[in-house]
Amino acid sequence: MAHLPTPDQRALATAGRQHAALAHHQAVAAGLSHDQIEWRAEIGRWRRPVRGVYTIAGSPDSALQRLWVAYLACERAGGVVSHVSAAALEDLTPFSTLPHISVPAAASARSRAARVHRSTVPAQDWRWRDGMRVTTVSRTLVDVAGLLDRPSLEEVVDAAFCRQLASSASVEAAAERSGARIRGSQLRRSVTAVWSSRIEPGSVAEVRLLRQLQAEGASGVVTQHEVRNERGLFVARLDVAVPDLHVGLEYDGTLAHSPRSWDRDESRYAELRRVGWQVAPVSKLDLVPGEPRLRDLVRSWQLRRAA
Repeated sequence: MAHLPTPDQRALATAGRQHAALAHHQAVAAGLSHDQIEWRAEIGRWRRPVRGVYTIAGSPDSALQRLWVAYLACERAGGVVSHVSAAALEDLTPFSTLPHISVPAAASARSRAARVHRSTVPAQDWRWRDGMRVTTVSRTLVDVAGLLDRPSLEEVVDAAFCRQLASSASVEAAAERSGARIRGSQLRRSVTAVWSSRIEPGSVAEVRLLRQLQAEGASGVVTQHEVRNERGLFVARLDVAVPDLHVGLEYDGTLAHSPRSWDRDESRYAELRRVGWQVAPVSKLDLVPGEPRLRDLVRSWQLRRAA
């Protein structure tokens, strides 16, 4: 005859799915009375980090356990894992010491286990993840723009966009749905602008490309350079060029080309090669800090100049 699990076993099974964290109401749902729960806390079988939430004695303290404690403390008030904590779950940032939880503006939830943000998150801007409500990556980028400095935000946005977890359009749509003025809006738009489909004169993408070339030691770089053939006829305008070396860069912010686009580009490149120019395409992925391609290109230019 099969034995039904005991209330303790049911409670432990729930905690096992939550990094050894358990809410009071979950313990009651498992079949334990209030007095039984209190007794387990008093004898040290369960720890009580904050009111209404327990962790199983002997379980390791971890960032995920602290996140679960914070989430369970705010769950019934409509809490959603957000900001840096939501970014950390996507491996976009490290976990913060104090987890970030967003609750509806009208909620009275507060907890010393969490940094509580009073901001209603629309249903389309959160999803379930391992039993927790967590903001989408697009909403997360909106939120962290009000907390991070520019270099940190660039790193997070670049990582999210490179992995195609979000896009400029999805981030701006999430910002629009927030329904309120969000801190960091100007910084967010500036950082995401580099991911526009084309480079434009004076654009963030152009400035960032030039800065990275300069940081790698490039010299003699000009922008929007016109290339003409031996008869003085216009061949192409290059986004970035080093005229004395007859080399240039063409920027494309899209992640993929259509066959027609590839054919058109190859035709232009063939004509540029005919008049003695070497042109390399670069994309927004090459603007991510730490990517080696621009460094390698600059080194090849330096070697040509030294030859």
